Amino acid sequence: RARIDQMSLAMTPIEGAHARATLDPDQIAQLEALGYITSDGGEEDGPVPFRENLPDPATRRLLLEDVDEARQALQKGELDRALALVDGLSSRHPELPSPKQLKASVLIRKGDFDGALAVLADMDAQRPSSDTKAMMGLAHMNKHDADGAQYLFRAAVEMDPYLARAWVPLLHSYLVE
Repeated sequence: RARIDQMSLAMTPIEGAHARATLDPDQIAQLEALGYITSDGGEEDGPVPFRENLPDPATRRLLLEDVDEARQALQKGELDRALALVDGLSSRHPELPSPKQLKASVLIRKGDFDGALAVLADMDAQRPSSDTKAMMGLAHMNKHDADGAQYLFRAAVEMDPYLARAWVPLLHSYLVE
């Protein structure tokens, strides 16, 4: 509950957010993560609105609570319940990566590595990230595909040299060879 309150506080409207020049890089990243703005690559133009008439970020609190509930079910080992929750979230909010990443985690825990890889490959095709590549590496590792796992862990580390969740299994994979 405290974590949700912190996230809600972080989504408090920024004074003068309508003036793009007043946003610092952290604020821009937060608004991009919420889907409220997008950078078009033009340095002088800065971020541009993603869509018109978006809801107030504070209304996302219920969504965050649903994501947290699914995460808690996963942590408690209630895998079928977690899978049902993330499937519901994904159908209601297909644009969000969090439910998809949670679904991949649930599928890995259930031993459905090919299912997890399908979800992660779709995520990676839409928006490559070091976390997605590390999770794909974990799925390959569980399939006993050391070469595939090492390739993906190295790709994750190239994207984010400080990503421990990629370094640790990468180093481990070399030790067990």
